[in-house]
Amino acid sequence: QMCQIFQDDALDSAGKVTAFYKRLMESEDYAEDLEEMEVEHQGKKRRHEMVTCFDMRAPLPPGPNSTVSCSDWSGCGPGLDSYMWEFQECTLLIVQIGFSEKSMFPYRPFTMEWLTDHCRSKFGIWGTPQPHGLVEEWGYDDLVARGASNILFTNGLNDMWSAGSYLSNVSETVLALNFPNGAHHSDLSHQGPTDDDTDDLKQGFDQITDILTNWLNEM
Repeated sequence: QMCQIFQDDALDSAGKVTAFYKRLMESEDYAEDLEEMEVEHQGKKRRHEMVTCFDMRAPLPPGPNSTVSCSDWSGCGPGLDSYMWEFQECTLLIVQIGFSEKSMFPYRPFTMEWLTDHCRSKFGIWGTPQPHGLVEEWGYDDLVARGASNILFTNGLNDMWSAGSYLSNVSETVLALNFPNGAHHSDLSHQGPTDDDTDDLKQGFDQITDILTNWLNEM
């Protein structure tokens, strides 16, 4: 039902969000969820001094001419990690994603012109987008012909980014592992498998460990 709201062409972006929350508040689980949230909130209130004013600059990445949406329109966030991520998306990792009229977000088509202007305002000439850089420099379009080896692609298939990855083995040493229940980089957790992981992820951690161990032993 929630998905149908965002597929309703009769609603604009604001109308879709309004309808979503109206349906949410009418759901049977909403009262129970509110109670759990209140308990969690009170715990945090006791542990931390409540902030009375939200700093609108808090989500901004560091550096000059920062914007909340940044080069990644889903947001980069604060801190040096976001600064590095924005530089990556301003140079070699060009993510051509916009928002359609059927999205919950305001209509906003992707343009290379906007990205170029934004990135150069952030990083100067070093921030020039290179949409074909990964192919030209690293041969991502034909790894085997470029002599690539010992690369392991791991894909959580619930992560939309998996559509742009290698989903099958390319050679004996350029491999792909797919996890039907995997999400966004859940396969890269430094904690390893936990009780919360699904069986395919738990098995995947063992496979990853075995593959990397064998490669290191061959070096």
